[in-house]
Amino acid sequence: MIGAKAQSLAEAILLTVAYSDIFDYPVTLAEIHRNLIGRQATPDEVEAAVRDELVRDRQLETSHDHFFLPGRGKLVDHRRRRAPVARRLWPQAIRYGQWIAHLPYVRMVAVTGALTSSNVDDCADLDYLIITAPGHLWTCRAFILLLTLITAPFGARICPNYLLANNALGLPERDLFAAEEFARMALITGAEVWNTFRARNGWIDDYLPNAVEYSAEDSYEPTFKPLQAVGEFLLSSRAGIALENWEMKRKIAKLSKQATIASEAYFTADCCKGHLNGHGARIMQAFSNRAADIREQLIKNGARQGRATRRSSGR
Repeated sequence: MIGAKAQSLAEAILLTVAYSDIFDYPVTLAEIHRNLIGRQATPDEVEAAVRDELVRDRQLETSHDHFFLPGRGKLVDHRRRRAPVARRLWPQAIRYGQWIAHLPYVRMVAVTGALTSSNVDDCADLDYLIITAPGHLWTCRAFILLLTLITAPFGARICPNYLLANNALGLPERDLFAAEEFARMALITGAEVWNTFRARNGWIDDYLPNAVEYSAEDSYEPTFKPLQAVGEFLLSSRAGIALENWEMKRKIAKLSKQATIASEAYFTADCCKGHLNGHGARIMQAFSNRAADIREQLIKNGARQGRATRRSSGR
């Protein structure tokens, strides 16, 4: 959990900027509003609090329409250097995501990870959340890994690191890190499943109540998928089901050996979450430390302002 709800809009804004700062990412006013942690506000309210309070009191600094914590102005150049890389990678991510959509049993594909914030370098992976038909998740994963081998010589780094079956759409993790990841997802295909996924994970809105819903009108929904149709026909046989069970048992055993106590991996018949490095836990710990510092500083500022008010009133 992120702790108690922000006591003020200013606190919510500082927490939002601090979270992005963990990723060395300065933010615009629109991004602060969209990703505002734990509090609803209008864009005008956010802008007024940022400019008329936080920048004025030097709790935030600004440059070239970006906002950041004091002393972190170099992040603006950092973001500018990474933006062209993201523009180059986005067409690849969309193209390969559309290819994945044609594989057997794929029901939804969305881009996740740092690319959704355009905060990537040249070595970035193309991360995806993929939702599959139930009972075929591990066979589907095998087809996707085959695609990664085919595309690797062309410089693609496809990373299908999270697969869910569409009968198990409620996410097991429910914290700010997960909310940020899934609120920023960019849907490629599977608008109907996307809507169900969002409905099953309404807790995301508790963390990010201003997050904008994706417009399903922009999704890629091909009506003709011969590879998928033929593949699903063949794999629906008794042999196909046996193949799924064999692949599931084999890969769960192998992947489970790679998981550590600190990892956030999760492997079942309906879920393959290959997050083995404990990244989310480290981010949440870093955010917790920064949130504590911010709240302590706000208390000190409030005490100083209270003393100043009493002096000015002659008490």
